Amino acid sequence: MLRSVVMIEDTAFLDRLIALGIGPERALILRLIPLIFVAWADGHLDDRERDAILAAATKQGLAADDLAREVLGDWLERKPDDRIFEMWQDYVRRLWSCFTDDEQEQMRKNCFEATQAVARAAGGILGLASISAAERKVLDEIEATLG
Repeated sequence: MLRSVVMIEDTAFLDRLIALGIGPERALILRLIPLIFVAWADGHLDDRERDAILAAATKQGLAADDLAREVLGDWLERKPDDRIFEMWQDYVRRLWSCFTDDEQEQMRKNCFEATQAVARAAGGILGLASISAAERKVLDEIEATLG
């Protein structure tokens, strides 16, 4: 389950996550927080953003975890407090040095692909994918956090 959530196959990396106390549930929440905050960046979450988040969560094994599904359901109904994003940033910054450069790059890539997909989901003029200034700001904050 942890492997499918983090989307990294390396056994040493997975063992390190477990040693740090990061199991599948915590890893899933850590992966979902950036998606949620990108989706809520403009103050509302539309159906296409919701679908993109649910697709990403399902791909990462959400269906198997009741607690994560409940938390995500709450976050899809109302924007979580901004302090959750700040706590995510602080937590990730503290852990970041525990990972190799390659692991950091893979996590960064996975996060950016997922968050940009959510940002583009709402579409723009005539349904063409675009990223709003508010979404870009959150994406930039995520990028700064992940170095």
